[in-house]
Amino acid sequence: MRARRIIAIVLGIILVLPGLGMLLGGATIGVMTLSTHDAGGWYSMTVDRVESDGVAVTAERILVENAAPPVVADWLDLDVRLTARSLDGKPLFVGIADQAAIDRYLDGAAHDVVLRLPMRGTPTYSARPGAATVDPPAAQTIWDASASGAGEQQVIWTPHSGSWAATVLNADGSSGVAVTMTASVRSGVFGPIALGLIGLGLVLLVIGTLLIVLPLVNARREQPRPPGSAAYGPVGAPSHALPVVVEARLDPALSQGLWLVKWFLAIPHYIVLAFLWLAVGVVSVWAWFAILITGRYPRALF
Repeated sequence: MRARRIIAIVLGIILVLPGLGMLLGGATIGVMTLSTHDAGGWYSMTVDRVESDGVAVTAERILVENAAPPVVADWLDLDVRLTARSLDGKPLFVGIADQAAIDRYLDGAAHDVVLRLPMRGTPTYSARPGAATVDPPAAQTIWDASASGAGEQQVIWTPHSGSWAATVLNADGSSGVAVTMTASVRSGVFGPIALGLIGLGLVLLVIGTLLIVLPLVNARREQPRPPGSAAYGPVGAPSHALPVVVEARLDPALSQGLWLVKWFLAIPHYIVLAFLWLAVGVVSVWAWFAILITGRYPRALF
């Protein structure tokens, strides 16, 4: 096979693999966009019980730092909604503020910080010891968005540059917080992103497939085939099975201590195998198209 055809096939494989990934990723996002949001376009996750024996539960690592420029934030068109409902009937306060400001407000007061918020199950907390009360949160001026009162409380917030955290407290600042919490997100770019990934994936897939198929088809046309050669296998190989000879010998006695160090000798093999596995991905795609078109596994690849 000529060098330019090999280069074309390798380039085709390089395009086919990310094309498949983009196609599957776009399809996944599209299915999720169509099937998981509610009538208002919100994607929601509900935690049945979020609680603290202290005065507050904060999610400092959930709303992470947003350093994107305003033009990116505007393009994302992202909204965040937090909904809380008290499990013990106490009036609630839900607020979003700068993380440093919340840390100063809760400094010296007992509260819990959410470290991990699973899709199902119980959140993981980090307890911070301190006083059993704090000044009423609604009287503070630190909040970028907040809601307070009896019954279900809801905050809708548009992320912008800064480092933000969310917190839930009793409206009077007393200890003992227990709520059902729902976090929702809405964006107008999920649909365009899905369509863009699907479109780009299809383009890469078509171009990559052509770069793989055309050189193989041309190579097959130019390949001479001797009369009477086998339909499959190397050109000119006999159709009958070749004899197989197996030889064996008994190894001399080995040292009983070699097993202590022989595992160390396998490390270079693992390093080489790591690179060979990269080659497996390329060769497998190449061979798949070659077998599909020519009906044989290329001897050079074997």
